[in-house]
Amino acid sequence: AFLCGGSPLEERLMVAFTVMDADSDGCITPVELLEIIKSALLVISVCSRMVADKILLLGAPVEELAEAAAIEAISALNMDNTAAYITLEMLCETADDFLKLAALF
Repeated sequence: AFLCGGSPLEERLMVAFTVMDADSDGCITPVELLEIIKSALLVISVCSRMVADKILLLGAPVEELAEAAAIEAISALNMDNTAAYITLEMLCETADDFLKLAALF
C-alpha cells in the first residue's frame, strides 16, 4: 500500500529500491533486477486471470518475458553503457525524467 499510496515519490522509490537490493549493498545489479521482475510477473500472473491470459497470448514463458523487461530496464537506465548497477540516485533521476516526459503528453 505504501508504494501505491499518497507518499512522496522519492520515499516510494527508496522502499522499492530497498526491496530490489537483495544483498543490501546499495546497488541493484542486472541479476537482482531480473529476479525482482521475474518474481513480480509470477505473482501477478497467478493473482490476475487477465494477466495470465495475456501472458498465454504472448506465447512465451514468464522467465523470457521477465528477461525482456529486464533488458529494457537496463537499457532505459543505461546500465549497459555507464555502469553495471543502479544506485538509488540513478533510479530517482530516471523516474524524474520519465515523469517530466509523461507531463508533455
